[in-house]
Amino acid sequence: MNIRLWMTWALIGLFFGGCASSPPLKKKPSEMSDANKKKAANYYLSGALYDFQDQYERALLEYFQALVYDSTSAQILKAIGRNFLRTRRFESAIEYLKKSLHHNPNDKETVYYLAEAYFNNRDLVASARYFEKYMQIDPYNKAVQNNLAYLYTQLGETEKLIQLRERQLELSGFSEEAVIQLYRLYLKLERYEQAELLAKRFIEKRPQLPDGWLLLGNLYELKKDTAAAIQSYQHALRLNTDNKQAILQLYRIHRSNGDWQGMVQTFGQIFRIDSTNVQVRLILSEGYLFLKQYDHAKRILRPLIRDQQNREQALEMLGRIASDEKNFEEAETYFKELTQINPKNKFGWFYLALLYNQQRHFQESLRVLQTALENLHNDADLLGLYGSTLSQLNRDREALDILERANRLDPKNLNTIVSLGIIYDRLKMFQKSDSLYEAALKIYPDYPLLLNNYSYSLCEREIQLERALKMAMRALEQEPENGAFLDTVGWIYYKMGDYQTALKYIQKAIELREDSPVVIEHLGDIYYKLGNTEEARKYWQKAFEKDPSNQQLKEKLQSL
Repeated sequence: MNIRLWMTWALIGLFFGGCASSPPLKKKPSEMSDANKKKAANYYLSGALYDFQDQYERALLEYFQALVYDSTSAQILKAIGRNFLRTRRFESAIEYLKKSLHHNPNDKETVYYLAEAYFNNRDLVASARYFEKYMQIDPYNKAVQNNLAYLYTQLGETEKLIQLRERQLELSGFSEEAVIQLYRLYLKLERYEQAELLAKRFIEKRPQLPDGWLLLGNLYELKKDTAAAIQSYQHALRLNTDNKQAILQLYRIHRSNGDWQGMVQTFGQIFRIDSTNVQVRLILSEGYLFLKQYDHAKRILRPLIRDQQNREQALEMLGRIASDEKNFEEAETYFKELTQINPKNKFGWFYLALLYNQQRHFQESLRVLQTALENLHNDADLLGLYGSTLSQLNRDREALDILERANRLDPKNLNTIVSLGIIYDRLKMFQKSDSLYEAALKIYPDYPLLLNNYSYSLCEREIQLERALKMAMRALEQEPENGAFLDTVGWIYYKMGDYQTALKYIQKAIELREDSPVVIEHLGDIYYKLGNTEEARKYWQKAFEKDPSNQQLKEKLQSL
């Protein structure tokens, strides 16, 4: 907490009046003489001059001399307390500041110094108490409000913190900053109803601003009410079609749900209102790409390809469209142009390498990635793809070093995690594999590929088969037509000795992955366990034809 010291110095004449500025005391028989008052004022002025020169110790000596001649001056006592605070003698500061406050109970400066002294003396309760007193005197001081908010947070005074934020809201006239502070607090405490009411009140108070709708959209996302979240963000965009946060949130929702039709519908409406928004145009074209409506996507992008400012983004998207259409030559042209226009644009290199991988041109992919990494040395995505490509060439030891480096740079990168897990398994580094998957599943507990790959790894080692089956089924529930996931479930049942159930899943996997030698071999293994050696031979032979280097398969065939 950074509580700044207040500088209250003014002109020399004001220092002279400092002693007399304290509230008048009742006259006593021993009332000091005018001569004593003058001496006190002179010493006080001398101390003030030393303060101006940052000579606090010498200033203290002068203030104590002044105190000899006027022991009840709130101003002199405050100056002594303040300089003890400056020299970090907090208990002495508290002693003299409290004496000063006794003589002038409503002096804001003294109250603030006391709050600061207690804070520095690590008495947060007392510090909060004096900041509260300050707020009674001056409720509008933002620094004090923020200091109190910090203290309440540290002390776990949740209700007091809420009351403070609500007071700030009213005092600020429902300012955006105050609304957001209180809204975040409600969310942190999971008081969603109060957060919703606050956002709606903000909309009523500031109907011309999109911010209230953005808050509502965020809240509905937390409550997993996707439809209401989308409607809220759409309201925000009606007020401001260029609102980047609303555009980004809507894009993220549609993309994460794979709702390409919804993406096209939402951004199509915005596009019809404002066709000049480049971001909306790009998102709309991506929606059409995933719907495989390639002509619509190209039509939306056409104006951007002629615009030098946005040509890079258009080239990237056109390359992706051509790649999806299996028009590899055209895609290669777009991505190459993108890398030439801007060698620092990683997406040009990334998609070009990916394009070569799709065609199993792994050596060409490696060449592209090596060139890319000369320009972008520590890009985790490029390194991850480089490592994955090396693994395609069975250069696992090289891939291991690259993927571990990529993982250190970006430990949450899913592509790298998946590739690294496969390498660990291949190299039988199972302890590292398990640690990697366990850590990743804490971050992405429902990511289907992680669930599938980890369960397959456990299955191959014939350990934790019940857990492996549960994970594999969770993956399959999300992608029921995924042949690899069906194979994993079937193979786990095989390892558990339930060959009939295994047969059901592997047969369905074959329908979806008829070219996979691994799945075909698994089907042969199941038939063998069921005593059907003819069918076993048939599928082992088919698998061997697709993978003639598989020595284990060769031995199986010879054993029949």
